[in-house]
Parts: sequence; structure tokens; C-alpha cells
Amino acid sequence: MEMLEKIHAAELSLLKVLCSFLEKNHLRYYLVFGTLLGAVRHKGFIPWDDDVDIAMPREDYNKLLAFPDSSFGEPFRLFEITRTEDYYNLYAKFIDRSKPIRMLEPQRRLGLDQYIWIDIFPLDGLPENKIKSFFIKNASIVLRQLYMLTASDNTFPRNRIKNIIIKFVKFHFPYKKLYQVFLKLITLYSYDNSCNVASITEMNTSFYVYPKNIFGNSATLTFEDGRFNVPEKTTTYLEMQYGDYMKLPPEEERHNHAFVL
Repeated sequence: MEMLEKIHAAELSLLKVLCSFLEKNHLRYYLVFGTLLGAVRHKGFIPWDDDVDIAMPREDYNKLLAFPDSSFGEPFRLFEITRTEDYYNLYAKFIDRSKPIRMLEPQRRLGLDQYIWIDIFPLDGLPENKIKSFFIKNASIVLRQLYMLTASDNTFPRNRIKNIIIKFVKFHFPYKKLYQVFLKLITLYSYDNSCNVASITEMNTSFYVYPKNIFGNSATLTFEDGRFNVPEKTTTYLEMQYGDYMKLPPEEERHNHAFVL
């Protein structure tokens, strides 16, 4: 079995454990991003992809965070910034400590992935008022960019000026304090009481704002040999995210996280 097939097998097993736990505890979740695209276009993993993404309404995400790690059993853990030392992502990861990994490329951020993982992104509400929504969206992007600097690895090869800037930001904006400011901003409006929602904690330069009814009461789709919850309006979600999502990208754009078990 090739390495990517081994990674897919390990991630699928981990996804089943996590989703079984979520469903048992009546917590909402949806396959999103490349995982959802893979479910629709490939009935499973995108052949060159090497991770799994789910999203949860913030209210359900917080309930998940309230469970101690002992709830998941060995060898599973939930990594999250307020509960895990030296963890720097703005979203949680569900990991399998029996399956360590090694990154093949130097990482720009601290808190390198050490185990097979599933990314768990909270979905937060946004106000209907366009001015308020514009402010929250752009302020959160600025805070998130600052945070990415505080979580940057000083040993990553980059020019001297950039490292000086990163050290300055790290000194003046401790990552946990900056995270609390960011969290307070993006949770001003609850998922359940909002018409528009977003996955604001993504480590990208921007993010999409979705009508909440896209997620709805969820549907289910086959992913490899299991069935999992997906946004109710899957086609609308994928068109917003990828445009012509059934078209394969050129080979030079088929990227992954570059790691081995």
C-alpha cells in the first residue's frame, strides 16, 4: 500500500471515531472543503489530498470542547488552543496519538502537526447589517493575520527583515491574549440566531460568508465506505467555494500537506 493510501485509511478510521462520538452526543457537524468535494466528485478522498475537514456550529463546537480527553478513549485527543499547550491553530484538531507523522517540508507556523488529524472548524454567525458584517469580517482578517505572525516559527528560512517584524509582533501581541480578542469579536453573533455564517478561523487571507440555510438540517453522503453529514445544499456550497467543482485542477495545482506516517 502506498503512503497516501495508508494516510487515507488512517484518516478515514479517525473520521469514523469522531463522527460516531458527535452523533452519539447529538452534536451537529458537516464535511466541508476538500473533504466534501471529494465525497461528491470522487465518492471519497480527493486522490492527492491528505487531510480531512469538518465544520460545526459554534454552539456545538463549544459543547465538544467541554468534553475531557478521557471521553474519547485512547489513543484519541482533542487539541485546541485553550486546552492544549503549544498548540497555535485557531481551530481544533482531533488526533490519533498512535499514528505519528513527519512533515516533509519546513513549516512556517509553530505547533507542527505530530499525529494524524482531522481539522474541526467552528461556524460563527454574522449580522445582517452590511456595515457591521463588513467591520467584523475585515477586523477579524487583520487580527488573524497578526495572530499568524505571532504563531510563526522564527527558525523558518526567510529574510532578516521579516523575522525582525515577526519577533516584534510576538513581543507586543502574546498569542493567547490576541486569540481572546479575536474570539470575542467573531462570537458576537451566534450561529443559531444568524442568517449568515462563516468559518472565520481558517488560516487563509479571507473566508467565504454563507447563507446559513446552505447547511440547514444537513444531509448525508457516502465518503469511502461510510456515510457522513454534509451541508443540506451541497451543490450551492461547492459552487460558492470552488466554482466548477467537478472539473479537475491542473496537476501543478494539486497540493497537499506533504507528510508521511
